Amino acid sequence: MVSDARRVEEMELFRKRPGLLMRVLQRSRDKWKSKCQQAKGETRQSRQRVRDLQISRDQWRDQAEEHRLELERLRAENARLQALAQAETDRPPAKTSRQPR
Repeated sequence: MVSDARRVEEMELFRKRPGLLMRVLQRSRDKWKSKCQQAKGETRQSRQRVRDLQISRDQWRDQAEEHRLELERLRAENARLQALAQAETDRPPAKTSRQPR
C-alpha cells in the first residue's frame, strides 16, 4: 500500500504540472481502450467460431440422420430379398409335363 507521504508527493507533482497529469490520464485511457477493444474482438471471434461450429455440427447431424435412414431402408430391402431367395430354395422344383413321343 502506498504511504500517505508518497501520495502527498504525487499530488504535489500533479498540481505543479497539470500537463503531466493529463498525459498520464490519457495514456491510462488509451491502454484501457486498447485492452477493451482487444477483448471485444476476441469475444466477436469466439461468437463467430461457436456459430460456425454449430452450423457444421447441424450439417453433420443431418447427414448422419440421412445415412441412418438409408441404412435402415437397405437392411429392410436386404431382409426382403433374403426371404424371397429362401422361399425360392425351399420350393420344390417345378414338374414339367412331357409327353412321350
